[in-house]
Amino acid sequence: MIPHAVPRMGSVPVLSMLLVIAAFVTSAPAENRGPWVMLGDSITEGFTYPLWVLQSLSEAGRPAPAWVNAGVAGDTAGKMLARLEEDVIQPKPSRVFFSAGINDVVNGESQQFEENVERIFQQLRDEGIPVCVITTTSLGGKHAELTSRLAEMNVFLRRRAGEMGFSVAEVFTPFFDAVQKGLPVLEDDGVHLTLEGYRILATAVLRAIDPEVALSASFEPQAEPGILESWRIRRVGQADPVAEISLPEARPLPSWWQDQERRRGYVMDLKRFAPEAERFQATGEFELPVSNRMIIRVGGKVESLAVDGETFALPESHLKWGIREVGLTRKLGEGKHRVEAVVGEAFFLSLVPEERL
Repeated sequence: MIPHAVPRMGSVPVLSMLLVIAAFVTSAPAENRGPWVMLGDSITEGFTYPLWVLQSLSEAGRPAPAWVNAGVAGDTAGKMLARLEEDVIQPKPSRVFFSAGINDVVNGESQQFEENVERIFQQLRDEGIPVCVITTTSLGGKHAELTSRLAEMNVFLRRRAGEMGFSVAEVFTPFFDAVQKGLPVLEDDGVHLTLEGYRILATAVLRAIDPEVALSASFEPQAEPGILESWRIRRVGQADPVAEISLPEARPLPSWWQDQERRRGYVMDLKRFAPEAERFQATGEFELPVSNRMIIRVGGKVESLAVDGETFALPESHLKWGIREVGLTRKLGEGKHRVEAVVGEAFFLSLVPEERL
């Protein structure tokens, strides 16, 4: 990653955080319902299709709840089954978007796919949770020969979804057609999606949600709520700062996906300030206009975290790239607060009022 930040020493601004929190505190949620949970692998964890779908719904004036990122890179259906209760059922979703199969095929574990998916579907149906089943994308390059097995798995997904009364977002058919036509929908590894590949995925999911809403022509990710306006960065164990970074960082990144994360408020590629360092101390401040219960959200690599000197234990299961609500809720008083974290070369951290999630 080669992102850019402008080193700027001095006091840490808090106005952006103040305005974001004030907006959350004073505005009522549009609907009182559970979140939508997206269960999947790296194609899900990257969060592109939910961002694009939410942008499209917003531009069309359609309401939508918050999305919970339950995607984990490398996961098969079996691994998703193992964490279903904690990551999917416990958040009490009003809808689940299920996407699996690519890693099952690539890792040679597709023999158990139908059985594991069946158990996932049964548990979600028993919980009374509506499900949208997303058929898989296709494969290219050295993995292209595995596509025939994907086609068989998608027949199963469509059939069981219909029998259980689940909706289907049909991705495989248009995606396979695009690959056959040589369109640039896959990255060089033949597995992960380009932005054009995500256009197909997001279009299918949006059609399953509301067929009257068209996908936004241009993908414009916005800053996540509750990010701190700036971070002061130093090497762990050293007093002198190496940079102060304002968020979202201003300079576009060469990779479209890295640029998506920059625009959301991730701090990217701290090694450009200290190439030899593996860990950094990040310090930021924010201000609350009124006392409120706040949820801490992290992403990327956050090893340790303290707010106003209170240290929080971060579950290992949440130390993934995708943003997670780490189950840390604290009542914070009116006024200024200080956040300190030990982080890797890229990280995300925000604080959001509890009632907004």
